[in-house]
Amino acid sequence: MRQWVDMNTPAVINESAQDRRERLAIAAQLINGAVNPLWSLGRYSVIGWRTRDGGIEIATMATSQLLKLCKQSDEYTSGARQADDRRYRQICGVDGVQSTMITLPDQIGLGPGLVAPSLVNSVITRYSVTKTPHRAVGLFDIVGFSRNDPLEQVAQLNSLEYSINIAHKRLSDVGIQINLARSTTGDGFYVWNRDTGPDADIASYLLVMLALADNATARLRYGADMAPSLRVCFSLGSHYSYYQVEGLNPRGYDYIVGEVTISLARMIDRCLPGQILIGEFDRPVPRSTKVLNTAGFVQQASELLERFKGMRVSGGNIRQCACYLTGEEVGSGFFNILRFEILDKYGFSHHAYNQKMNIILAPRERGGDEINIFLGKQQEELIDFAAKASNASSET
Repeated sequence: MRQWVDMNTPAVINESAQDRRERLAIAAQLINGAVNPLWSLGRYSVIGWRTRDGGIEIATMATSQLLKLCKQSDEYTSGARQADDRRYRQICGVDGVQSTMITLPDQIGLGPGLVAPSLVNSVITRYSVTKTPHRAVGLFDIVGFSRNDPLEQVAQLNSLEYSINIAHKRLSDVGIQINLARSTTGDGFYVWNRDTGPDADIASYLLVMLALADNATARLRYGADMAPSLRVCFSLGSHYSYYQVEGLNPRGYDYIVGEVTISLARMIDRCLPGQILIGEFDRPVPRSTKVLNTAGFVQQASELLERFKGMRVSGGNIRQCACYLTGEEVGSGFFNILRFEILDKYGFSHHAYNQKMNIILAPRERGGDEINIFLGKQQEELIDFAAKASNASSET
């Protein structure tokens, strides 16, 4: 079925930069105003769009039907929503899909007087369900949060959020950019990078580690009632993104759920207070046959920690910082890496590695003492860790 939504007004080609910004803002508002009623408070989702003379055509489907299709194939949630004519006709051939024409004052394209496809995508995405095959996500969980009084809960959440924010800033200070996103779990936060790719994933890992370091110095400075005791899990995997309703519109930020968030939630249930767990994953490297596993990922990220030497944190300047996966000593000064199998309450298994993080802070005053901060659990401290261990190097 085809509908028509007429938003046509005269286009302006010769314009100043300010006029262009205003024109594109108007175009985004027009597209949003046309798509919003079709979305119907989340009942329907946009699964594709194409350019047409005079505007764009969008394909929508009932969200419940789309999610049923996802059990068979991710082709309607993966990749860009923009489609060529052949692909768009295929999409419209699916039962339940409705195509709607939206007329716009400007043509879609790159150049003066045109509306860039990226602008259309940015609006359409808010009304879509999107699958991302590989993304790094961190999960911070405050230990004993429910036993704290309300003021302590507010203080600890505020302290943790500040640690995440200052870690974001410190990454930027050394030239590592991250398009930070987060969602609350009630007693902690999921954090991830809206940008994708191996570099974006490593930036997410570094943010989690820097936030942990700041939280540790905050506990030294302000006490355990004001800064939380944490357990932290980090992993990489697939997920779906969608925008929840706020008022009568999609929220301005996305919400993620899928393999990676579910795995993190199951891992955190078994994680000991003060422990850092890194999930097992294989991260494909774009335009390469290489695959980055957990150990290689941590090693590659740890090399970037050199950039933080000399950085000032609340406890002093970072003199040394190191992250490593733990194992058993197999020779003088040589250690293997142990892989842990965690069985969740539903009987599903999740594989992870125990991680340590050691930070040495230079004294803030001449003649003062170094501050040693040891985060995570040593191998010998894992007696109560409900997981089965095996030598990672022996696993295939």
